Amino acid sequence: MEPIPDPAPPVAGRRRPAGFRARRGAAPSPPAQTPRHLHRSGPHSLAVSLPKSWIEGHALSRGSLVWLHPRDDGRLEIAPSAPPAAGGATDRVLSVEAAHFGEPEVLARTVFGGYAVGYDRIDLFDAEGFDPDRRRELERTAHALVGLQVVFLDTHRARLQSFLDARRHPVPKVLARAGLVVEEMAERLTEAVRGSSPVPIAELGAMEVESDRLYALTLRQLMLAQGDPALARRLEVREPRDLLGGRVVGKVYEEIADILCRAASELEAGLRGPAWPGRLREDLERHAEALRTTLHDAALALQQSDRTVAHRVLRDREEGLRALLRTEQALARARLPHRQTASLAVFAWGVGTSRRLCGTIAEVALNQSIQSTATGSAPPPAASASAPQRA
Repeated sequence: MEPIPDPAPPVAGRRRPAGFRARRGAAPSPPAQTPRHLHRSGPHSLAVSLPKSWIEGHALSRGSLVWLHPRDDGRLEIAPSAPPAAGGATDRVLSVEAAHFGEPEVLARTVFGGYAVGYDRIDLFDAEGFDPDRRRELERTAHALVGLQVVFLDTHRARLQSFLDARRHPVPKVLARAGLVVEEMAERLTEAVRGSSPVPIAELGAMEVESDRLYALTLRQLMLAQGDPALARRLEVREPRDLLGGRVVGKVYEEIADILCRAASELEAGLRGPAWPGRLREDLERHAEALRTTLHDAALALQQSDRTVAHRVLRDREEGLRALLRTEQALARARLPHRQTASLAVFAWGVGTSRRLCGTIAEVALNQSIQSTATGSAPPPAASASAPQRA
């Protein structure tokens, strides 16, 4: 699965402060590639001209501030600094006295919170100085948040700036991406239970980090949409209920990713020791495969506001509880060493809990479908062998 790109300033600009949109329209989209010749601007430097449409679209002029960001692949990206809004306001800035946060990870949580509620810039000051551990903590935190970068860091001060163009990340697309991440995690676990591959602990850990990044991005987009109706339309947050539903779904996906990452470690421990009885392996494989299917259905119900699929996921939630009981009985009959049995039981619990959490996504999808049709709730389709019909 291709991960979301590392945080980088967008070439096409970034979110404007409140009041900026009223002063002029959004910047036009420049061509994908615009060739320019370098020319000498001094005895030791070269310069390149910028497209007129891009300059005018961002209201730049001689002396305007822009950000240059060299990339590892040789690219040099340029992004405009946000201009003052009407009334003289600039970026939303969060100033933090870092010396008050001496406990591990407290500073990281504070930066996460500032990013999530929509601050464009986070300024940190520590009179005692940032030691190497804190420097690494800040760099890790910035890397874990989409569009956030450390632009200044010295002994006592640090500045983190968001270069995220919020308009490019509609909330439904971010949630769809989060759903694909956890579905891929379930697929990798199914293959490991089947015995076709070892447990990919490192890959699953990277996917869990990706899930955290997408959850933080979801929170930020929802917070920004709350205070900007025009941006809310761009982000496809059409009604107040979408704010709550988007946050709930984002948190569920983030929680499922955490659970599956821990379950993978238990599965790896459970694979060490005597071979499993064939019946137990089949039972655990069905358990993992059912989770992948339920995750897929929950995402489908959410994206299409499909009541029929939502009801199917809610029925699967009840079936997941019964499957857990069957797994416990199969483990008891297997008579494996106690440590191995405990690891497999925790793995089964993680998969079953994740399957149950999918019901929460289905509930949000069901509410969306009822509101979108404005016809009231249709009764759940009967559980039969026939193909389900759309409500």
